[in-house]
Amino acid sequence: GRRRRDSGHAGSMQHPQQPPMDFEENLHLARSSGAVIINKLEGQALQLEQEILTLEQRLWRLRSDKARSALRDSDEPNYLNSPKRAAAPTVQRKYSTESQMTMDELAAVSDEAERLQRISEQAETQLRLAERFGEPVDPALRNQLAQLYGDATWLVERGLDGVKTAGLVSGQHDARAGRKELVRHVEGLAVRAKSQVQRCDRVAVWGSQCSSSTWEDDAEELD
Repeated sequence: GRRRRDSGHAGSMQHPQQPPMDFEENLHLARSSGAVIINKLEGQALQLEQEILTLEQRLWRLRSDKARSALRDSDEPNYLNSPKRAAAPTVQRKYSTESQMTMDELAAVSDEAERLQRISEQAETQLRLAERFGEPVDPALRNQLAQLYGDATWLVERGLDGVKTAGLVSGQHDARAGRKELVRHVEGLAVRAKSQVQRCDRVAVWGSQCSSSTWEDDAEELD
């Protein structure tokens, strides 16, 4: 009898009873941990996206600065190295009255192109956040982009095409080079704006589908 009691005691020591596993609790913990990780990754992705956009803007500025530096260092007089703008010009050369008027026209167009560029960059930020992370887009964005496209097209057809360089003497080379670069830049803005309008429409459709799907899910839960 003692041997049986000892063997029974040993068996109970070898196989201790374990509490039943709470599946729901473990599932909740797993979901919570997964949500934390996903939120962290989304935050890192958003930060990287902002850094990429910042670098792209810096690259565009560097390219613009490089082009302007080339004009400033040019031996030929232009609107960036002319005595009117240079702090300490080494060569005192001036355009003729007609050439200076043309360069002033191009400078005004350049300022307008920079304004359109800023609008385009702001729109690009919104669209990328919407496409990648489902962020809401300003309802007025599409109209702004359509206006941007119209302004850029008008700037080329009416603004730059109206700048005449054939009769210039002292500033003909600079005027032609400046107009050519501005046409390239503004036409690029127009093409980009048209593409952004299309992307804006796709984002709106996607958002509408998501809203409809969410509404249907809510309705099913109510049923």
